[in-house]
Amino acid sequence: MYARDTSKKIRSAFISKMNEGQYIGNFAPYGYRKNPENKNHLLIDEEIAPIIKNIFAMASQGYTPSEIVEFLKERSIPTPAIYRCQVHKHLDINKYSKRQEWTSGSIVKILRNPVYLGHMAQKKTTKISFKSKKTIINAREDWVLVEDTHEPIISRECFEMVRRRAESRTCERKNGFVNVFSGIAKCANFT
Repeated sequence: MYARDTSKKIRSAFISKMNEGQYIGNFAPYGYRKNPENKNHLLIDEEIAPIIKNIFAMASQGYTPSEIVEFLKERSIPTPAIYRCQVHKHLDINKYSKRQEWTSGSIVKILRNPVYLGHMAQKKTTKISFKSKKTIINAREDWVLVEDTHEPIISRECFEMVRRRAESRTCERKNGFVNVFSGIAKCANFT
């Protein structure tokens, strides 16, 4: 009972901080760093910000996530997980990340993240209880989104252009059918 009560109080405190636009994650998102004077505020990481700008610029010019992945791999640019482990020496990359390479999914995740607009988007996932390690991915409308909490890396125009280009490449699903190979398998005639 005591542990459950403490868990509820901690969760309540976190939600309160989220609603105020304070960052509560362990590590800052790729392209940002935590403010040394206020750990709940994000500052631009000048080393990674140009990479984020480049990813968005390429996407706005029509490059696909897989083409952006190839660009980053050719230049040996560290993935978010590898960079995080380089900054935080106590993290073991082998325990922290299964795939230590750029993927189309990681690019899509960056391109959809409103943090790069200067907005704080939190509560993307939820734990069932303090006893369970299972994580549930929340619907976008259940996120806690607070706008203009920190300095943006990219402009709203660029973010919207990338979003429109991604929508134009997305096929409309009919009858609720979702192919398990969507985004993985490609027709040999069109590659």
